[in-house]
Amino acid sequence: MLVLYLISPLTWAQPLVASCRTKEWRFCNKCQAMFYRNDGGGVCTDGKAHKAQGYNFDLPYYDSGPCRDASKKRETATAQPRWRCCKYCSVLFFDGYSNKGQSSANGRGGHVAQISTSGHLLPHDVPGTSTTQTEWRFCNKCHAMFYDGYGEKGTEKGQCPAGGGHMAQGYGFVLPHELPPVGVLR
Repeated sequence: MLVLYLISPLTWAQPLVASCRTKEWRFCNKCQAMFYRNDGGGVCTDGKAHKAQGYNFDLPYYDSGPCRDASKKRETATAQPRWRCCKYCSVLFFDGYSNKGQSSANGRGGHVAQISTSGHLLPHDVPGTSTTQTEWRFCNKCHAMFYDGYGEKGTEKGQCPAGGGHMAQGYGFVLPHELPPVGVLR
């Protein structure tokens, strides 16, 4: 088993096992939320499939198979656990509140975590690198992870299933991604 040690800027003390990452997380260029493409792509706010654009994100997880590690469920100064995939719309949402936000595919109901997916521990408030992207935020209306890097700060972004655009609150997440193949623009 390959073991990688993350060093600054993520500054995690524990080694990260390379297989403890979920790939196929993508940015939707319609709603601007992070969604999991490997389960069919989910449902966007327009009732159609999410439309992937940009990087293929590979997010660290902590509660499945050889990666089951209770210590990684604890929040640190630069990482937050309890991010899950919604079984209805496939977006990445924060599963740490009793209010589960708003899913675009649950008949105006909240997000429901897919049992088959893992909880993710996401880095925040650290510098970006060539294999991470900054400007990811929690939406305080729908509880999804969305990209806040376009337009003016403090304005609503994308299409939120709770109405209007997403509204940023809390940490500035820095999400790991694969490098695109040489010569491919993303």
